[in-house]
Amino acid sequence: MKSLKLNTAVLLMIATFFGGETLEGKSKKQTDSIVVGISNIAGAPEGILEQAEKVAATVLEDAGIIPTWAPCPKPGEKLADFPSCPKSFGINRILVKMGHPFERKDGLKESNFGLAMGSQVIIIFAQVDQAARQAQIHTASALGMIMAHEIGHILLGENSHSKTGIMRPQWSPKEFVQGSPAYCQFTSAQTGKIHMELQKLVKGIEE
Repeated sequence: MKSLKLNTAVLLMIATFFGGETLEGKSKKQTDSIVVGISNIAGAPEGILEQAEKVAATVLEDAGIIPTWAPCPKPGEKLADFPSCPKSFGINRILVKMGHPFERKDGLKESNFGLAMGSQVIIIFAQVDQAARQAQIHTASALGMIMAHEIGHILLGENSHSKTGIMRPQWSPKEFVQGSPAYCQFTSAQTGKIHMELQKLVKGIEE
């Protein structure tokens, strides 16, 4: 029960940072949908993943991006056993892997916590968990913000770091704790670019 209360506190904290507004309260904002597949290779606790998805969704929905989360197979598992997992991936169908530590490879966007390339994200769960413990916040809160950051790389493309907001390249423990909108939101320019790219895809499919 203690863990459940802490998870709820994280979500209330994030909601407070965004002014307590629900998505319905922002109905005039442009919205686009994406599907995010989750492959839990590292074996992160399911409860933490579920809460992290809610935190990431709050950040994305503030920018009008509505994610649908779908479990996807780990190596050795069959895709047929995961009917909601996308059969292919792209800017609107993103695969997030909870992975183990990796060795640096040239050409990949890389951080202490993960990397994004093409339509796939790898997040190093053990390093996120360690950073969260050092910052004395719940792992789900840190993981959710990092998921939103890395998904942002897929949606925005190359050179998508910014000086402010969720796409900052460097995060300190203090920023994890504070978690204010200045740290947790996409900028208006980033939000516009994301919708433009997603709408291009939609129009291409319709044509």
